Amino acid sequence: MKRILGMVALLGMVLVASGCSHKTQTTAVQTVRFAVPRNPDSLVVTFAQEKGWYREEGLDVQFTMVEADKVQEMLASGAVDVAWSSTTSTMIASIKNPNVVYVSPWNTFDKGFALIARPNGPLKSVDELNKSTPSYVEAVRLAAAQLRGKTVITTANTDMERAVASVVARGDLIYRNVRIIDFPPDEGLAAFLSGKGDAYLGGIPQRTSAVQQGMVVVLSGFDLGPAPINGLVTSRAYLKGHEDVLMKMMKVWFRTATYTNSHTDEVGAYIAAQLNRDGGAHYDVADFSRDWNGLEHFVDSPQYAQNDIFDRKGNNYWRRRWDEDNKYYYITRRSTPYSVSSDGIFVADTMQIKFIQRYGKGPF
Repeated sequence: MKRILGMVALLGMVLVASGCSHKTQTTAVQTVRFAVPRNPDSLVVTFAQEKGWYREEGLDVQFTMVEADKVQEMLASGAVDVAWSSTTSTMIASIKNPNVVYVSPWNTFDKGFALIARPNGPLKSVDELNKSTPSYVEAVRLAAAQLRGKTVITTANTDMERAVASVVARGDLIYRNVRIIDFPPDEGLAAFLSGKGDAYLGGIPQRTSAVQQGMVVVLSGFDLGPAPINGLVTSRAYLKGHEDVLMKMMKVWFRTATYTNSHTDEVGAYIAAQLNRDGGAHYDVADFSRDWNGLEHFVDSPQYAQNDIFDRKGNNYWRRRWDEDNKYYYITRRSTPYSVSSDGIFVADTMQIKFIQRYGKGPF
């Protein structure tokens, strides 16, 4: 009898130990250091942290908020594992950091950027010009041509400056016809509102604030060229060793975008609170609702990414943007030593295929 009881006790210890071992394996968490700009579109990926969705995938995501033009620097220095950035910034960063790779798209900044001018100033809006011109295309050309000899405040070496260059091209001008004053977005807006420069181009919060203070939108959206494509960026080494982690993040991003589609006010309230925490942004739920799939569009499924970004006929086909970026930086600006090939840098199309093989097409 004692022998039987001893065997039962031993079996119980084995089962408990097995249970502990299994629990440890399923609750193991992978830490991911993530650099994110404090912008409405990028901050949405932090909402998933509030919901616990990263943790459900076994990820402990540690966010670092940073200015958009500093994100790639943090990634290159090894201070973070992944970053929220754009194909444009990744292309430029690859010249100094050949290890950078663009993993997956998050959103397209279709109508987010806007060239801002003062009311009753020398720069007229495209809508005003279109009243007295035969076509909208001609109105765009005339609106852009007004920049000859003008000064534009924007943030150098970002998609913002790239948008200014697109405007210049649409006005049949060359880049040196315009003088750029380089400021971070918030500082640039403050300088413009104080009377500096003839025009301004920044992000959505700055655009919102400028319009609220009576400034005029001269040109916006696709009139500024192919839209920036923001997304998940990392290093080659991290991709090689953590492909599963990156796919889990992609899954969470699809889930977040899908959730926001039907809970826009809830997510908008969260984003507004984040932006207004330091004061001065004056961003609210109505602004977010206007932006979400309005001024910019968000990737809520692999199928959406395929149709809009990876397909040649898509509204935001990625190579169209890549090629125009090369034209701007290498030919127009001469700020890059060569035309940057996408090979080995833009891996999002390959990751898309692998993701579908592992997780399917959703919804998530």
